[in-house]
Amino acid sequence: MSFGGSVSAMITSIKNNQRKPKPTFKKSVSTLRSSAPLKFKKKASPQQLHTIRKQLQKENKRELVLGFVACSCFVLLICYLINTIH
Repeated sequence: MSFGGSVSAMITSIKNNQRKPKPTFKKSVSTLRSSAPLKFKKKASPQQLHTIRKQLQKENKRELVLGFVACSCFVLLICYLINTIH
């Protein structure tokens, strides 16, 4: 007669099904309203936007290359370790 785990899970499931879930959209709207609005005072010229864009592209490319190199080294290390074991 030890069925305590399954009965308690059933009771919890019934209680959870009785609650009315909040709509997802209302949750996200309420969190958006609570955050402070962004205010920008300075405007960037098209040349500044161009330099910022180029800099971000350069940084993203560098991170991509570093990630690829790190993954490649890890794969080579794993292959080496597998070959030394056999």
